[in-house]
Amino acid sequence: MQLEFKRDLNNNYMILSDDSLSNSDDYRVRMLISNKIPFILKCNVRKFDQATKYYYEITSKHPISRIFEKKKIKKEELNILVTSFLKVLESSFEYLLNPNDFILEPEYIYMNIETNQIYFCYMPGFEKDISQSFHTLTAYILERIDHEDKYTVATAYELYRQTMNDNYSLRNILSSITIEENKVEYSKSKEVEQEIPTVSQASEEVEKSTEKIKSKKPLFLFGGLVIISALALLLYFLYQNLAVIKSIEINNDILLKVGGVLLIVIVIVIYSFYKKAQSKQEEESDSLIIVEDDESIQTKLEKDKEESVEPVTLIHKEEVHNESIKEDLESSYYGNTVLLNYRVPNKRLISTMDIYQNFDLKEKTFLIGKMQEHVDGVVLDERISRIHAEIKKVDSKYFLTDLNSTNGTFHNGRRLEANETVEIHPEDRIQFATVEYVFR
Repeated sequence: MQLEFKRDLNNNYMILSDDSLSNSDDYRVRMLISNKIPFILKCNVRKFDQATKYYYEITSKHPISRIFEKKKIKKEELNILVTSFLKVLESSFEYLLNPNDFILEPEYIYMNIETNQIYFCYMPGFEKDISQSFHTLTAYILERIDHEDKYTVATAYELYRQTMNDNYSLRNILSSITIEENKVEYSKSKEVEQEIPTVSQASEEVEKSTEKIKSKKPLFLFGGLVIISALALLLYFLYQNLAVIKSIEINNDILLKVGGVLLIVIVIVIYSFYKKAQSKQEEESDSLIIVEDDESIQTKLEKDKEESVEPVTLIHKEEVHNESIKEDLESSYYGNTVLLNYRVPNKRLISTMDIYQNFDLKEKTFLIGKMQEHVDGVVLDERISRIHAEIKKVDSKYFLTDLNSTNGTFHNGRRLEANETVEIHPEDRIQFATVEYVFR
């Protein structure tokens, strides 16, 4: 399959052609060019010397492979991808299109960044198993997702896992994912919030536990008073009946045995009560949450930080005696070892106008545009596209590519075609719309 891009006065086009595909007079072609089908790229078919070319209008749209090259796929984008694919499947059945003709490679799935609308490429006669194509797409999504978002990770992995099964129902999987979204949204995060108490909640727990222990103190005092009162009554009774007790003749051996048994019973009862009270006290103390104040926590953190930092030996630039490399060396420190690296200067884009910033081309792929979350170099000008152009480093060479921009990218005065790539050299002049830079 051949891929090319072209631009006319009003629109940009992605052009696909493949001589091995079926007859272009197929009803699917007529359906595609005669209707504006939701979620499918608008297409025109042109014939050149028995060759059929499909012109897909991609103005103001970018492939998701480019959009998510720098940006991670978050929950919102994942839901948009899943629901859009579900809807385009419904559209394909409505217009009697073969779902196996969708090209589900990230380079052929386009997105309007402003509206977040997804557009799929439908090529009659492509006929590749959509189940396998979608499984490959889920693998791409799994690599590009934001792994700090638990919901996104769980959803993407579930899509990937279910599409590994043979003869799976694609529509059922997509429907179940979109239905469950409303049920499980943020449920895990809420459970975590409930398990981890805040400082105020911990303080309340401490107060409750303390009050509970304090409330049990009067019970111990009351029990002690009851025992003392009972002993006092017993002594009073014995004192009042002392004459009667003296008149009773009891064998000293029997009296000694009875007293010993009573003493053992009393000791056992007292010991059992003591152990029971001690175990309850230990359980209550274990359930206490001790909250340290901010100062003590900060002190501990600073202490740990001081203990974990190893001494570093610094080498100043003046200590490097080889004058030929003194200016080209920079130091990176790892503990007690000093690693000296040769500095490789980055190429730069120098603006010819003071109102625009210069750019260090640190990344191997450097995107330029006005949408900050998607590009590396932001040019705030109304004539600049959201994702305007790309500069890519391959080995020691640099290449400039126009990324389907509205007002064009120019190399030494020549306007590049949509998605055209050219090699650039020092002192070349690069113009994004009307904003000019010099490559150095």
